[in-house]
Amino acid sequence: MTNTGVPVACFSAGDLPLIIDNQKNGFCTEKKDVDGLIQVILKTLSLQENKDCKANCIASVNQYSSSRIIPIILDSYEIIYRKFIESQNNKMDLK
Repeated sequence: MTNTGVPVACFSAGDLPLIIDNQKNGFCTEKKDVDGLIQVILKTLSLQENKDCKANCIASVNQYSSSRIIPIILDSYEIIYRKFIESQNNKMDLK
């Protein structure tokens, strides 16, 4: 899946099933199912000219792009860091 709207054919591994919505932005098949992968590749080829599919692919890429995700992760780390520092300061106040 790219920001050019190309759907994905993949094995259901890791978090891919959370990202790939069958028939909307690509297809997943069971891990190590080579015949299944061939089938989803063929299905994916049939989606390539579908305007809705292209829009879904682009939306999915934008949703999971590093430019969107990294700030969320950094904000989370900053919250954790601040809570840690606060807890350390509270421990020092108790001494």
